[in-house]
Amino acid sequence: MLPRASRPTPASCVPEERFLHRKSHRRMVPNSEYVRAMLLLSLLAVSSAGCRGNSDASGGDPAAQAAIIPSEVKVTQARMIAWPRTVRVQGSLMGDERVVVGAKVGGRVASLGEDAQHRPIDLGSEVREGDVLARLESEEFELKVQEAESQLEQVRATLGLEKDQSDTSLDPTKAPTVVQEKALLDEAKANLQRAEALSQQTAISGEELQQRRTQVDVAAAKYESALHGVDETIASLGVRRAELAIARQILEDSQIRAPFGGVIEQRYIAAGAYVQVGQPVAALVKIDPWRFHANVPERHVHVVKMGQPVTIHIEGEPQALEAVIVRISPSVEISSRSLAIEAMRKPASAETAAGTPAAALPDVSSRLRRGLFAEGDIIIDADAKALAVPRSAIQEFAGVEKVWRVTGTEAWEQTVKTGRRNDEFIEIVSGLNEGDTVVASGTVKQAGPVEIIKDDKTSAETPAAK
Repeated sequence: MLPRASRPTPASCVPEERFLHRKSHRRMVPNSEYVRAMLLLSLLAVSSAGCRGNSDASGGDPAAQAAIIPSEVKVTQARMIAWPRTVRVQGSLMGDERVVVGAKVGGRVASLGEDAQHRPIDLGSEVREGDVLARLESEEFELKVQEAESQLEQVRATLGLEKDQSDTSLDPTKAPTVVQEKALLDEAKANLQRAEALSQQTAISGEELQQRRTQVDVAAAKYESALHGVDETIASLGVRRAELAIARQILEDSQIRAPFGGVIEQRYIAAGAYVQVGQPVAALVKIDPWRFHANVPERHVHVVKMGQPVTIHIEGEPQALEAVIVRISPSVEISSRSLAIEAMRKPASAETAAGTPAAALPDVSSRLRRGLFAEGDIIIDADAKALAVPRSAIQEFAGVEKVWRVTGTEAWEQTVKTGRRNDEFIEIVSGLNEGDTVVASGTVKQAGPVEIIKDDKTSAETPAAK
């Protein structure tokens, strides 16, 4: 048996202090992540306290406040300027006319016509009114003309007309057949007169006298028939003359010509092809004058009228085009809820009256193309005015537009709502009143004092918006 002192002591008999010492020892073992987190929080607390100390020191120091330098700015005033009220529409430029030229007679294409540069017509060729687009083989048409001429001369010869004699002054009684029958009638009448004289002397019988009278009646009938025959021949003369005119017209139609001056949009035939009557030969577009076709939204239909000026803007074209409304649809399109309009270029007289000589106006028709997208501003109130400020006065951040208003020498932010814009000005819908002073140029970082720089341009009268 072991001695009492060396016996293992049961766990229940171990003093409580030993367990407490072990537990407290385990709790006091430092954790590395915990220590790093505590150090980071301590550093942040120290930095924050230092920043607050510096801020309090500067805010409470009058000398620091006096060291703030006012921003140098140029100012302007919100004012009413001439800005016509317009309606913006979108549309396309169209040619004044477009036609598909077809063949009036059938035949084989002998050759193509030539454009102004003496090249065979094709896509983009410029042609004048009456220029030949295509020529058909004309031998058959020429023979028909000769046949009609011969038939006409035959009828003229029947009437006794010479080659160079006009048939408008034709006397039917001088026609050969009529002259012949007239002579026979006169002879029969003379024979009757001699027979009547002999009958009084009983030199001839009554039967012979009756034969002379019958001969006179027959000669008179033949004379009347000859007159009617001449009238019929004269009528056939008109028929032959019309047939000759038709044959000549067919020969002329074998040359297919441009109905107006323009540009070839598409060519459908080539030399050697056979074309039927009405078959397309070429598509021709008249680009001068051009038309602007657009649709006006339904909410603006009531303010659109004939003759209103339209300023047309085309992407890539530096100068706007001036036009007037010449056509308005009588009904609103149900699908788009819009009204179709057409505008055309102002007449030269109107442009000259506006102050620009017609000779000085730029000719842009040659650069314009059918189907170009364009935007137009319909001027519905040319005398309207709007409250506006220069574009440089408006600042935008996060979708909010604002200006720096100036009262005395203090500047402060003012939120505004803007409307229309142009190259120089922006319309103010709300947020400013006429005469309010705003910063036109210069950098203002915060509300406070500013130093206003005098500028002759700033104090000058603001020009009217274009």
